[in-house]
Amino acid sequence: VPLREVPLDDDSKFLAMELERKRLMDEDPRKNAQKIADLEKDMNDRAHELAREKKLADRAFLDQNPEGVPLRELPLDEDPQFVAMEQERKQLMDEDPRKNARKIADLEKKMNDCAHELARAKKLADRAFLDQNPEGVPLRELPLDDDSKFLAMEEERKRLMDEDPRKNAQKIADLEEEMNDRAHELAREKKLADRAFLDQNPEGVPLRELPLDEDPEFLEMEQERKRLMDEDPRKNAQKIADLEKEMNDRAHELAREKKLADRAFLDQNPEGVPLRELPLDDDSKFLAMEEERKRLMDEDPRKNAQKIRSLEKEMNDRAHELAREKKLADRAFLDQNPEGVPLRELPLDDDSKFLAMEQERKRLMDEDPRKNAQKIVD
Repeated sequence: VPLREVPLDDDSKFLAMELERKRLMDEDPRKNAQKIADLEKDMNDRAHELAREKKLADRAFLDQNPEGVPLRELPLDEDPQFVAMEQERKQLMDEDPRKNARKIADLEKKMNDCAHELARAKKLADRAFLDQNPEGVPLRELPLDDDSKFLAMEEERKRLMDEDPRKNAQKIADLEEEMNDRAHELAREKKLADRAFLDQNPEGVPLRELPLDEDPEFLEMEQERKRLMDEDPRKNAQKIADLEKEMNDRAHELAREKKLADRAFLDQNPEGVPLRELPLDDDSKFLAMEEERKRLMDEDPRKNAQKIRSLEKEMNDRAHELAREKKLADRAFLDQNPEGVPLRELPLDDDSKFLAMEQERKRLMDEDPRKNAQKIVD
């Protein structure tokens, strides 16, 4: 701020020091040299203080907390773009504020936008210690500024940094870890909200247990959906709907894969029936055991090893039981007592000729039971 623009002549504090300096100079400049030097320093400090006040007053039209950052903390005076606009505004104000009202208003908007931009840049710099993509979500997309818990920690960190970063190093490190944890928590919440359109329990598996974030196919679709949403959700409604269906289908596919992996300890062909064909997900007895096994695994697989083994044996036995039931149901069309012999006593599963026909019948049923009706009957 040019000194001539600082209201020194209207400041009683400055004038009193100026008067005292004059008195000392008139009395004996040599003898009073130290007092004069001290006074001149005080006067200079006061001039800087008044200059800062003037700048605040000149910038009163700006948002005082852009992006939640106090205006005084922004490097406005070091930003060439802002300084040039401020100079231009001053020139227009000095020339004719009424005549230049429209230009001034436009300039003030641009200056405000610039202040917001600098505030965002400052916040990014202040938060550089945080993971920039917690849970795969860009940090800038998280509602950190709306989260009271995060903001309270950020404020406390700032206080510790301003007080003594060296002395408070451990407290600051602890706080940064907590802030990072909170960012991850918010990222998980955001992802759940963004994926609310998906089935929350595909194939009976909680969505949060699926490796969606490790699946390139799912992530690519999710990224494309976001792009379409950001572009124009109304115009892109059909594309978004189609994509959401594909994403849901993929989630179901991953859920099935997960279940197969979780059930890898089971016989994959109990009684000769492929495991995937058994109604395990509709069997309350099997599901209860599976849930208990999961609980024991999550708790402590080592400590619970014996219980887990026992449970896996029971689950396998149940799978065999369901396989036998399925085979009986699939063979209900057969005479149940051919030649007076109960069907279950016949070695059908060891007869290659019977098994080949059974396999062919299944293929025809899966293909089209109506179209293949005659072949199936034969």
